[in-house]
Amino acid sequence: MIKVSVSDSGCGISELDQKNLFKMFGFLDATRDVNTKGIGLGLHICKLIAQQFGGEVSVSSELGKGSTFTFSFLLAKSRR
Repeated sequence: MIKVSVSDSGCGISELDQKNLFKMFGFLDATRDVNTKGIGLGLHICKLIAQQFGGEVSVSSELGKGSTFTFSFLLAKSRR
């Protein structure tokens, strides 16, 4: 398994918004003024890709302190 985490020190994401974050067309209520150009597909697509490789995408966030997104993928066994 490979895990990659990306962190920021931005405004953070509320628990309520975290539940909708990976849904198709999932918009965030609390941060609507911060990012108004997206259409709510990016993280949903990331989730689908990670699942195709036997992994997942998750978020850990605290309002006012930032967020950490973690992506995991299973490595294929080599065929020798």
